Amino acid sequence: MKATQKISMISKLALSGALILFSAGGALAQRIGVTINGEPVAFPGIGPQQIQGRVLVPVRGVLEKLGANVAWIPQTRTVVASTGNLDVQLKIGDRRATVNGKETLLDVPAQVIAGSTMVPLRFLGEALGADVGWNGQTHTVQIVTKGGPHPNPTPPPQSNARPVINSFTHDGRGWLRAGSTLHVTLHGTAGGQASFRIPGLTEAVPLRETAPGEYTGTWQIPADRPVQLTDAAVIGSLQVGGASAPLIQAARTISVDAMPPRVRDRSPDPNSRVTTARPSIYAVFADQGSGVDPGSVRLLVDGRDVTANAEVTRDFISYRPASDLPAGRQTVQIIQQDKAGNRQRTTWQFTVQPGASEGIKSLRHNANRALEPGDVLHVEMNGTPSGKAFFSVGTIKDVRMQETAPGHYAADYTIRKGDDTRNGRLATRLVTPGGETYTAQSTENIVVSTGKPAAPIITEPGPNYAGSGPLVIRGKATPNTQVHVKVDYQNRLLGVLAVQGTAADLTVDVDKNGQWQTPPINLGGLLGGRGMEYTISATAVNAADQTSDPTQVKFRLRA
Repeated sequence: MKATQKISMISKLALSGALILFSAGGALAQRIGVTINGEPVAFPGIGPQQIQGRVLVPVRGVLEKLGANVAWIPQTRTVVASTGNLDVQLKIGDRRATVNGKETLLDVPAQVIAGSTMVPLRFLGEALGADVGWNGQTHTVQIVTKGGPHPNPTPPPQSNARPVINSFTHDGRGWLRAGSTLHVTLHGTAGGQASFRIPGLTEAVPLRETAPGEYTGTWQIPADRPVQLTDAAVIGSLQVGGASAPLIQAARTISVDAMPPRVRDRSPDPNSRVTTARPSIYAVFADQGSGVDPGSVRLLVDGRDVTANAEVTRDFISYRPASDLPAGRQTVQIIQQDKAGNRQRTTWQFTVQPGASEGIKSLRHNANRALEPGDVLHVEMNGTPSGKAFFSVGTIKDVRMQETAPGHYAADYTIRKGDDTRNGRLATRLVTPGGETYTAQSTENIVVSTGKPAAPIITEPGPNYAGSGPLVIRGKATPNTQVHVKVDYQNRLLGVLAVQGTAADLTVDVDKNGQWQTPPINLGGLLGGRGMEYTISATAVNAADQTSDPTQVKFRLRA
């Protein structure tokens, strides 16, 4: 017996007819019988169930009837069954199963219903290399393995047949960037209207029937608006006349990143002046999608590529010239690309004035070890008298320094929760009485570690959210941190997980007062909200990439 043998065409038609009959009413569904090579299968617990147009059967009853050893692995919630020539692995909630080492897609995931692991009947037929038929007189599903007596299926009339989606696929692999095109194909009942949607990204996109029962369409990732989502579900729908097929979710999710990376902090400051001929040049990257590809980063100083002499990571680039830069205007260009292929170029200028009579003459601090909450960061700077001086490091921004003596500036800052940094350079800025701006940076990184952040608070929405307009999520968290927000959805119908996915996956900044909120999230494309359950998860992240415990809020929209 070959496990890869497919169900015959007549058996597929017979089984489709059986599914239509089963959808006529719940009472009939509870009287479904199963035979294997003519022998009935006894189910000590719950028997076969018809749910949303699909027949689910207890996997243990069918496979044990064939002499298989069936085991349950609680740690991974996996069912393992094996015979001499068949090995099946099914994970609860996963649409992918493994049959003799090869991945097979289920119509719906394996589910636990009333204590029994249930799988689609069609999957068992394919896994066993068997024919599956329907006896309309006895309401029995007949499974015949290779060499057994063939059933005589009698498909019912198709006049009131519910449309069926046989397959739904797309070509999206890896990260999709702005301008990329997703191609989608749906096979099902001919003569209908088909569409697909990607909750959180796009509402219904029409599919055109290019051949009887074959519907195709495309969606291009927009380049004119920020679109970003990881593991987004692609959901297909089909209507024929006034009837709708059960929604189907493609086996593979997609990840879209249409937002290029950006430079968050840079030094020397744009249009500032430095009095050293070998200033430290650095920039901090920010990318909430696929992440910066370090191999794509290029640093040019006055048109000369100095990347080979710079320190480059996914988070920052740092460069200190090995020889003096010429006096005068310097142009810095940073070219970077994320893993999705979005490209960004950042350009700024500063002026080198070695030996200038004005500007910053010296800088020192006491951060010779990792600073913790309660520690005092002390910074001193000597420069032009009667100016305005500030220092910054990481998330600590623009701390005013006092002129304690002519040309001598100093400040103390007490470290608090949320001030974390691991790649920070202490940067000072002096604005002279004449309006010129000078900057200077420390030559070493300063580390501030304040520990794992507290779990954020979600203040809106609450569990009774009514769903009027786009969803905006608000909350409180440790100042100067970030909050990673995910909005997941799932639609459970009679115990079967029909569709599930992520509608939003983004990171937002927490302001100095501890407030945060997301941009508007459109939930309008999520199946009209019928029976849809949403889970908002929020996790605080500090600059050292330490994460808090998650906070969750669940709500359900009603049509």
